[in-house]
Amino acid sequence: MITLKNVFKDFRITQYYGWTPFALKMKKRYEETGKQLYKYGKHTGIDYGVIIGTELKSPINGIVVLDDDINDSGRGIAISICDFKQLVGCRFYHFSANIVDINFAITAGEIVGFSGKTAGKLTIGNTPHFHFELVRIDKTGRAIGLYNGAIDPFNTRLVRWVA
Repeated sequence: MITLKNVFKDFRITQYYGWTPFALKMKKRYEETGKQLYKYGKHTGIDYGVIIGTELKSPINGIVVLDDDINDSGRGIAISICDFKQLVGCRFYHFSANIVDINFAITAGEIVGFSGKTAGKLTIGNTPHFHFELVRIDKTGRAIGLYNGAIDPFNTRLVRWVA
């Protein structure tokens, strides 16, 4: 069982994990154009609608393994944090700013960055939000499994959220 600190409880979900209508629309666009976004037809995380500049906190203890601008995530700063005890990682996309660097040790509940509006035009309503993913990792921090290791954060058989 993966344990996460419930740092998102006050945020509004704008897109759930899975084969959402928007994800299926983007899969069709991928098939027509070859663009990477939603190539599986599955949204591999949760989108939370927030005000630009909202403080964002890590739900896990871990080490920052990525701090970058990732083109296939719809632009914006991306952060990945690995919890090597639980063999799970979390990814955040669409930050406007972060306050962590690679190899920083993070404690669950610690601020890691601030939300932005960097997701581009291929988002639901083009509204400010951040994208959160939970992924299975191996001992090196590499994502493993289907859909690049993505796990539904609300799958109660696998994930437990705590205060």
